[in-house]
Amino acid sequence: MPSTTVTVQVDHHQFTLGAVDADTLDTRSEGTVVWAGPGFVTVLTGIAHGPVTVTAEEADVAPGTDGIEAWEAVEETILESEELLQLMRLDGEPVAGFAPILPGRYRLRVHARGRDLDFDGTATESSEQYWLRWWPTDDTDTGIRALRKTDAAYSPSTKKIPEPDQDHVYVFGPDGMPVTVAPDHPDAEAARDLCRRWGGRPASAALAADLGTYISAYYLSGLDRDLVDGIEALPPQRQRDLARFSAHAAFEQAGLTDVPDFADALTAMDENRSAPPDFANSSLARHRLDTDADIPLTLVSGLPGSSEQVQQYPAMMTYFVAVDIGDSMQAAFDAVRYAATAFGMDYPQLFARIRQEFFAGTE
Repeated sequence: MPSTTVTVQVDHHQFTLGAVDADTLDTRSEGTVVWAGPGFVTVLTGIAHGPVTVTAEEADVAPGTDGIEAWEAVEETILESEELLQLMRLDGEPVAGFAPILPGRYRLRVHARGRDLDFDGTATESSEQYWLRWWPTDDTDTGIRALRKTDAAYSPSTKKIPEPDQDHVYVFGPDGMPVTVAPDHPDAEAARDLCRRWGGRPASAALAADLGTYISAYYLSGLDRDLVDGIEALPPQRQRDLARFSAHAAFEQAGLTDVPDFADALTAMDENRSAPPDFANSSLARHRLDTDADIPLTLVSGLPGSSEQVQQYPAMMTYFVAVDIGDSMQAAFDAVRYAATAFGMDYPQLFARIRQEFFAGTE
């Protein structure tokens, strides 16, 4: 039978094929492509919000699996309803251009590809494709059958991710060594207040005039106000160099230079060429950190007034701000901030290296 191709606006990682009045929260079976329940099947997308391309096709009998290798994930399940079945957005609005399916009992096969390209992202153009095929059936198996799975989307992770202690924050004690205190401790409040006061000296007029750069510099001001002034005064190319320097320092501190793909990403950044596939966006890189058992995740102390964090997360972000932010000054401020977070209470070591590399003989 002829197929129909439509664009579906996705919200919260999903769209639905089902009866208009079906309770789509009543999920009975869960896969990595579809969730199924009475009168509906929810399709799980990679992007959180935005358009995806859906091709729909009815068959008279169960089709074979020829061509399945062109898709990254394929699952099938039962869809049964006494009412018309509509292709719908999350809010229940039917998708224009899709002819409702007559009531009945069907086996639905859903093919997906592109879900890893911008997982959890917000898209303005479609980069994900779905192929929905269904045919009449008297099959009694209402579970979900996986026919193919090569993408990472919704794959369960067996990796244990360390949990930061949110009940304490870090400050420098009387001897200059890091100590932990309660979040409302006066020393913690003083550290946060120093940031709110821009390290005791207001931002320059130029910084104050650009909200994005102002906010980026703000987070550094309580750590080292003089460094903020120094970064602002650097020529644009040196600011860009500083952003990249910070990415190298953060990766090294977090042990990511020992991971071949991560080391390759730094080289690609330095050579202004495309990075490895897992660095197409920060969501993919974060997913790699969370699922790759060969990449150790460690906790690092928080910056003054803040709690500890998983060290590799801010380290990874230094790369993306260094390559993605167009404004060189904002890229420098953000990269230094993320790198400082990856160093934790050892951030003075990072700042000393930055001064040696970029400000030797000028301060």
